[in-house]
Amino acid sequence: AARTDGKAAVNLMKLTAYYENNRVRVRHQ
Repeated sequence: AARTDGKAAVNLMKLTAYYENNRVRVRHQ
């Protein structure tokens, strides 16, 4: 379970960074 939670946390971080980057990019257009 710990391994799965860690993987989910990493995926969540990647998704958060991805959406933050897109939000900033759209804001500056």
